[in-house]
Formats: sequence, C-alpha cells, structure tokens
Amino acid sequence: MMEIVHRDSRFDRLLRNALLPLMKTTKSGEEIISKAGEVIEEEILEVEQKADAYVSLKVLSAINFSASLVDKILKRRDIMIQSPVYQEILREGEMLGIAQGMERGKKDGILEILGERFGFVSPKLEQGVNSLQGMKVCEILLRKAVKISSIGEFEELLEKTKQ
Repeated sequence: MMEIVHRDSRFDRLLRNALLPLMKTTKSGEEIISKAGEVIEEEILEVEQKADAYVSLKVLSAINFSASLVDKILKRRDIMIQSPVYQEILREGEMLGIAQGMERGKKDGILEILGERFGFVSPKLEQGVNSLQGMKVCEILLRKAVKISSIGEFEELLEKTKQ
C-alpha cells in the first residue's frame, strides 16, 4: 500500500523560493535572494533551522551570483552563526588557519636559523623555503637547518626536496 505524503503550502512555498537562486529566471539576483530570505524569515520559526536555511541560501546563491551581492542582501550573520553547519565550516577554517600558521612558523624558523648560522640568506633560497608545501617537509628541513654544515649543502637539500 502506498502512503500519500501531504505537503502543506508553507513547505511548498519555502521549497520553491529556497531553490530560486539556482534557477534560470528573468528576475534580478537581488530580487531572487531577497525573496528567498523573506520566505526563510517568515516560514521558519525554529532558530537553528532558520540559521541552517540562511547558510544554505548563502551557499546556493553564491553559485550563480557574486559574493558581494549575496553579502549585501543576506545580512543575517547573527542568525547564520547559530547554525551547526556554519559552526562546522568555521571550525574547519580555524583548523586550516592554525595549520597554515604552524607551517609558516616552521618556514620562518628555517630562514632565521640559516641567517643566524651563515649570516646571509639569498632571495632565491628564501623563495625556495617559502614555496615549501607540507608541515612534515618543513619540520624535517627545520631540523636540518640546525645541523647542516653549509648554506650550499642546505640549498642542495632543498632542491632534492622539491624533486
């Protein structure tokens, strides 16, 4: 036996307007995003669901419209930050930022050690160190910078690392 699912008109209205940013239409981006935002504001009562809906609208809108237009219209950051989805994205961004900062610190450490030990770091060597990718590589070269006997030897090691 097949069960018939009844959708109320609020759900239909919400779904129809939430998908507008993805559809081809003659309406302007501002009109589409504004309308979808109004529907979220009017139809979704629970704060966490409203927050998730705003985050989703922002992501979907960014597919077809410029980030500056989306940001101009969707000014409900106060609600969006309550979204578990937004919080997860924020945590991932923070972790990425921490990792990038740690890698940057290792690169700076390499250059500082080489400068202290050998007196001068050429722009080419500095560029080579700054172009390193990966925390593990930076950690290894940081240890080598402390032990290596000459700047030339470090340059050779750096070249081998890049191959």
